[in-house]
Amino acid sequence: MACKVFNAFEGCIGELANQRLTLQDIDTELFPDGAPLNKSLIEISGSSEAGKSMLLWRLMIRCLPPTYFGGRNGDVIFIDLRHKFECEYFAEQIKHFVISSGEPHTLAELDGVAEKCLDSLHLLNCYTPKHFEAALELTEALLIKHTDCALIAIEGLDAFYWLDTYARRQRMQIHYSRNVERLRNLCERHGICCAYTVDANYLAAKRSKGVDGSEADQCACAPNVKVDHKLYLERRSSGERYLNGIPVEIRDNGLHFVKAR
Repeated sequence: MACKVFNAFEGCIGELANQRLTLQDIDTELFPDGAPLNKSLIEISGSSEAGKSMLLWRLMIRCLPPTYFGGRNGDVIFIDLRHKFECEYFAEQIKHFVISSGEPHTLAELDGVAEKCLDSLHLLNCYTPKHFEAALELTEALLIKHTDCALIAIEGLDAFYWLDTYARRQRMQIHYSRNVERLRNLCERHGICCAYTVDANYLAAKRSKGVDGSEADQCACAPNVKVDHKLYLERRSSGERYLNGIPVEIRDNGLHFVKAR
């Protein structure tokens, strides 16, 4: 009897996963046509101050607003391990996204959309590894309750490495592999995408720098880690920013690709 109940429960989860909102073509500047597919893992890496949080917020913002303004009208589960999130700043980015859609709106509607988007953001603050474990368990429950969740966003997947390694004696590569595998299983089970930020030093050995301040390709990366989309940000000594080798800039409360002149 217990086995039948379990199978029925898993069947319901599978049905909910099949009905999950899709993020295909959510940002054609970041992803190839038709991407990201459901169940995708999106790794955002880079050095400190490169703009990783901005890029993560850019993805989150495209999930939240109504479809009328170019969003997906979905919920986002945001697990924050770095505590850089500023609600007012995030709301301003939402408003800028709505304005840039070109659709007519009043100031009252603009404020209303920003408020609705913030209500659709499930913020889980974590300060210890145990908090992160609890947040992942709570995420499972939220995905069942809120079928319109479109994205799991994690700020600082590497944040608790030193605490974890003291308790478990893990190398960085093993720590990363296990975290990604857990996220992969979560995404596969619930049919949802997950985007997360990590420091470049957590992923690879030291990078050699060229005369222009650019960084060499990642090396010594964690083995056997399958990530569907890798978005690498770098900030060169000149102050210029690049995303997978393409120039980007931070302006208007967000991260944008530099347009060719």
